[in-house]
Amino acid sequence: MLAAEEEGTLFVPQPARLKGRKRWIAFSTIPRHAVRGRRRPQSPARSRQKLLPPGITRCEGDFAAGDVVRICDPDGTEFARGIAGFGAAEVAARKLQRVEVVHRDNLVIL
Repeated sequence: MLAAEEEGTLFVPQPARLKGRKRWIAFSTIPRHAVRGRRRPQSPARSRQKLLPPGITRCEGDFAAGDVVRICDPDGTEFARGIAGFGAAEVAARKLQRVEVVHRDNLVIL
């Protein structure tokens, strides 16, 4: 018999639901490649930004444009996923300027 204690798990809804495309990026794919960035976004306003080449310190794996990649902080902890606009070779060559490696429409902060 229960002693009038609350039992169970409370699932609190997120303030904003992910749209279908972003839900697919975040949860329906298993990315095998990653990019490491200089730092993790600190505020929600910064989290809606795009991923630019100067923010990337290292590419892990040989991904192509259109692949879903994990976006990690310098320690290797994944904090986002996104669809790469360029391949690993192009990003690693450091020849990209003023382009978005992952556009904010294709970026999901986890």
